[in-house]
Amino acid sequence: MNDRNLAVRSLSTGERCEDEGFDISKVLEDLTLLLIYLSSWREKVINDVWVTRSWKGYDFDVLDRLVEKGHISSTRGAKSVILTDKGIKEAERLKGILLRAVSKKYGKEGEKHHDFAAHRC
Repeated sequence: MNDRNLAVRSLSTGERCEDEGFDISKVLEDLTLLLIYLSSWREKVINDVWVTRSWKGYDFDVLDRLVEKGHISSTRGAKSVILTDKGIKEAERLKGILLRAVSKKYGKEGEKHHDFAAHRC
């Protein structure tokens, strides 16, 4: 698999996307969710209630689609989003897919990245 093929596969489905009529929005959603997850932190909101939060410096259209899918919770005025349980589960699945691809492509170098990504806050 060359770099170009890797770049145009949907992380969630693994399907090859053709140039003609290719809609990159699904790939952007997958990558945005994964970046939100990898840069997230746990925050105590009240008593024993914790949420997983991340800054929302991403395209608002993509964020809106992730809200519609139930992967994140967000309000327009807030500077951060909250990952839902559904979003965390999907992001963990996407992380596994991406890290396997990185390990395949970069060998031992990819394994170093896999170890690093396992240390999410």
